[in-house]
Amino acid sequence: MTDTSSAANSAVQFLLDGLAPERKTELAALWEKYGPEFQLMDDDGPDGAFILEGGLFRLIRFNHRVLRLFWFGSFIAWEGYVALHTSLISNGEINLQRFKELLNVFTQILTAADSTTVALPAGIPEPGTFPTDPEARAPAELAIFCSGWALLHEFKHIQHQQDGTSAPYEASADEVRSEEFSCDEFATEYILSTVSKYAAESSDPEDKVHFKRALGIYFALFTMTIIAKDRWSETDTHPSLQARISNIRKHMGPENLQLADAIAYAAFAALRVLWPNAPSPLNGQSPLP
Repeated sequence: MTDTSSAANSAVQFLLDGLAPERKTELAALWEKYGPEFQLMDDDGPDGAFILEGGLFRLIRFNHRVLRLFWFGSFIAWEGYVALHTSLISNGEINLQRFKELLNVFTQILTAADSTTVALPAGIPEPGTFPTDPEARAPAELAIFCSGWALLHEFKHIQHQQDGTSAPYEASADEVRSEEFSCDEFATEYILSTVSKYAAESSDPEDKVHFKRALGIYFALFTMTIIAKDRWSETDTHPSLQARISNIRKHMGPENLQLADAIAYAAFAALRVLWPNAPSPLNGQSPLP
């Protein structure tokens, strides 16, 4: 049943506040100005299985399947990194058996009439559950940035529409694709551009804060890649996923990214062992060192 109450709005605002607590006042002002209305839709309805879209000047629709996929995608990206990292340390062959199993379950969630009927694999909690074990907790915390980045992207579409800067009716494909780049950039910069302020207010090391947020964005890109399997090319409505990944990487900035780059590259490299043509921050390089 579609949730049109204020519950979805409150939940999303709470999530976005957690992504960048230092911007809470700014987010409240954006909320007041644009009045977004978030709707949680049915998994199996007339609008299809995967719903994540912003339109009609204030409406942002999503379903539980989307949230579950972005959560789970973070764990799959982490598994890819661990598999490749382990093989390099042991100087052995990369073991992608569990990685493959997770991808198979991901596909089941993507296609099931009711995504909640597909059990997550052992060791992976349901969305919103944060394990105490640091190794298992890491992808859970990063998953929040995955889903938050995706929702911020849609929020920017609403801003464009109300500000009169969205691609107009009968716009060219280039104009439509340009808006997608703009929304990607907004979501990325929203999460990363005030890291120094958060670090000063929290006394957390700035490089660690930046690393965690950047890696969360990378894992959102990883999740988008596996959601769109074999549909990565440019269309009339979206740039190619490779172009989006490359552009987002540019807007993530040159500093404090070495570790985030390394982990993300490993996750995507593991994926490209299985799907050689998948887009990646590797940008055409060999998937293995």
